Amino acid sequence: MTKRQIIPAMSTPLASIFGSGFLVVVPILASAVDSYAILAMIVVAFLVGCIVRHNILCAEPVLAAESNSFTVFAERLSDFALVAAYVVSVCLYIHILSAFVLVNFGLDTAFNKSLMTSIIIATITIVGLFGGLKPLEKMERWALYVTMVILATMLILFAIYDIQQYSELNHFILPEMSNRSPWEIATIVAGTLIVV
Repeated sequence: MTKRQIIPAMSTPLASIFGSGFLVVVPILASAVDSYAILAMIVVAFLVGCIVRHNILCAEPVLAAESNSFTVFAERLSDFALVAAYVVSVCLYIHILSAFVLVNFGLDTAFNKSLMTSIIIATITIVGLFGGLKPLEKMERWALYVTMVILATMLILFAIYDIQQYSELNHFILPEMSNRSPWEIATIVAGTLIVV
């Protein structure tokens, strides 16, 4: 594969990872576990890895041989569940994006969020219907570039803020742990699995 083929192939998953990670998961983890977000991410990643490893070792051979009709049926059924989950998550992300945009203009109402979400989804649909996947891929690639610039800017500004804070106080001020029950924290962190 050439570099011109690899970069477009990477843009779709990277856009999804950056969008989901920085738009959805970071604020959720910050509200649920505060300064323990890194530990929570490690635990979730390890548990997801265990499930993936188990499926590779146990389910993949059964699916390849088609020796268990229930496993094959469950695999095919999961494709439909994945499509439904993906549609719901995309709509949720666009709804959250609408809220982020509208709150800056003082227009953050339920109707305005729903209207903006509908306009964005209709625009994507129209571009896809009349132009196919190529224009959508280009839009996604440009969205990824903009996201990476925003991310780099944020990381630089966070680093400057942290350096100034540490130089003035000789320590970092970490947020206080939220007043949530252990069950509530566990369910919120487990909910981030939809992104995975």
